[in-house]
Amino acid sequence: MKQIINNLLNSLDNKKDTGFSGKKLTIISIVACVIFGHYKLYQSDNWNQLFVSVLTIDFGTILTLFGLNITDKKLNTTPNETN
Repeated sequence: MKQIINNLLNSLDNKKDTGFSGKKLTIISIVACVIFGHYKLYQSDNWNQLFVSVLTIDFGTILTLFGLNITDKKLNTTPNETN
């Protein structure tokens, strides 16, 4: 647990190569928000009526994570690599 906290704190320092990458931190925070949203929605009385909203949240999350992956690949390729 101490190592995870140290890696999270080291991720905030741009001069060090230790810690988690920005992409991983973004994905963790997006997934945590989606899980929290699903939890709160499940506890509500009218979650059956909000089913379309839940699907929108899920598909939006999938597209966001897919977009992060594609953007990262485009930004971090060398000129000699072919796609």
